Amino acid sequence: MTLKITTPIIILFALTKIWAADRPNILWITSEDNSHHYIGCYGNQLAETPNIDSLAAKGILFNHAYSNAPVCAVARSTILTGQYAVSQGTHHMRSRYAIPDHIKTYVHHLREAGYYCTNNSKTDYNTSNFGKNIWDECSNKAHYRNRAENQPFFAIFNFTTTHESRLFPNNISAYRERSEIPQNPRIDPSEIALPAYLPDEPIFREDIAIYQDFVTLMDQQVGQILKELENAGLAEDTIIFYYSDHGGVIPRTKRWLLDTGTHVPMIAYVPEKWKHLSPYPAGFKVDSPVAFVDLAPTLMNLIGKEIPEEMQGEAFLGNAGNVAEKKYAFLFGDRFDSRYKLRRGITDGEYRYVLNFFPYQKGVLPLRYPEGIRSWAELKDKHHAGIKIRFSELYLANPLPARQLYHTDFDPWEVNNLSADSMYDSTEAKLHEALVQKMKAIYDLGFIPEAMFHQLGVMPYDYARDPANQYHRIIDVAVDVVLQKISEKKLLKLTKDDHPLIRYWACMGLIGQGQWSSKIEEAASQLMSDTYIANQILAHFASTLLDTENSDKHTQSLIESLDSCNEPAVLTTLLNYIDELDAMGQVPSDWLEANLKGNEYHKRIVGRYLRIKKNGHFFRENP
Repeated sequence: MTLKITTPIIILFALTKIWAADRPNILWITSEDNSHHYIGCYGNQLAETPNIDSLAAKGILFNHAYSNAPVCAVARSTILTGQYAVSQGTHHMRSRYAIPDHIKTYVHHLREAGYYCTNNSKTDYNTSNFGKNIWDECSNKAHYRNRAENQPFFAIFNFTTTHESRLFPNNISAYRERSEIPQNPRIDPSEIALPAYLPDEPIFREDIAIYQDFVTLMDQQVGQILKELENAGLAEDTIIFYYSDHGGVIPRTKRWLLDTGTHVPMIAYVPEKWKHLSPYPAGFKVDSPVAFVDLAPTLMNLIGKEIPEEMQGEAFLGNAGNVAEKKYAFLFGDRFDSRYKLRRGITDGEYRYVLNFFPYQKGVLPLRYPEGIRSWAELKDKHHAGIKIRFSELYLANPLPARQLYHTDFDPWEVNNLSADSMYDSTEAKLHEALVQKMKAIYDLGFIPEAMFHQLGVMPYDYARDPANQYHRIIDVAVDVVLQKISEKKLLKLTKDDHPLIRYWACMGLIGQGQWSSKIEEAASQLMSDTYIANQILAHFASTLLDTENSDKHTQSLIESLDSCNEPAVLTTLLNYIDELDAMGQVPSDWLEANLKGNEYHKRIVGRYLRIKKNGHFFRENP
């Protein structure tokens, strides 16, 4: 009996003696919501980020690193498995859908290889499959120091110091009272170079100047982690990464597929002992794109473990035989809190191409949360007051164009859409083809409305990969719909197709046609009795938009549907449509009160993220 207990311990002790010799430690330091342009080593001469800059000087700076999604939990889900969130079914923010058991996390593979894995401390993974239990330690006290002697470690330290909420006035005051940021911005706001899409007014300059103070505070925290590693005598045994989880935080950054929302700082330091694991010398700046989906396979390659087939990224460090230069970074945006988008993008670092699949949707999603930031609130106030500004014209007054093409080298703030310029036809065609092929290759699940998930009978992951469901055909139809390449006659025919998703996208195509007729009325009426509720409510919404003479009747039908709605994703979809029609004021107050006090999920949807109109005013209290 004694032998059975002690033998594994003896083996473990023996392994720890060789672990440190043949495997590097790996340290990830992450920050939240800060775009690359806030960091000094990315060219910001006003920045004060000496610790990150020093790491870049002796490490590798990735000029074109991208968060595949411009929001935290979806981006983190992609990092965790090395599989795009839209491929595995974790693409809707704050969702908890199960994914197939065969999809493993990089933590699973690291621990299997003998690593001690700690997370300090976020676990927003957007699925019910994974939680704190995947780690050796996961808390705000988790630390690599608790590993066995000589055991290699993987450790994450995540700083929320630069989160968008820090620009809420109450948080600014709290940080100033604790002397963590200066009472007045370190940078004179007049020195701030404003993005081209913002009004040149003091409030916008002030918010950016204050945010730079938070970035400086974050850099100090990064320095403390690096100093601690050095004091422990581990600096030359440890490969270090620093990156932020996505862009932010001023208007038109976080939650947008543009450069400001997805282009992140990323730096890797490979010490001399492990230089054979890097194809780049110290101080090198890499121009080819890298993305979050590449981090997990890179980890596998650094520790000498075979890269699992289900990982969809490409290793950019480690065993040279497995390192590949990436040509494009794939980007996606779906539901953000309670608000739906369906936007897909691709970039090679120089050009960015975006498809916007909902023809009725404006650029800005009417979320309340960001309006806790003064500059966001100011933009909304100006718009509702009828004050004409460029931001309102671009993103609030009209739906986004179906296609967006930007040359980010010459137009870093991406305000000049080149999609209609024939000079760039070949560039757009190349990026479009690459985007569509990527969506098909990974079985992008964004083309299944979330309100249909509960009626599929299987996980969306399995549904899309079943040949009987012809999923590539769905993607082709959706792309043709957004490009308006399908005639009204054919769309009407497709509303009667046997496939529920074809019927859904045909109805979306009718919205894009922008006109009403007796034949469209007949098709919409039939869809209102569809087997799938997602198609029913989309048909009501389409009728409201197109049948202007009877829009009130159709709107009322949508509102009445709330009474029989028990499925959260259907409720969310209904409320999106109702608010899109500016009809939240027509929702009975007793229904609102009941749901604000009832089910926690409903309360979160109705109360926190929807901008409810009451007496003609918009709520803006901080959540």
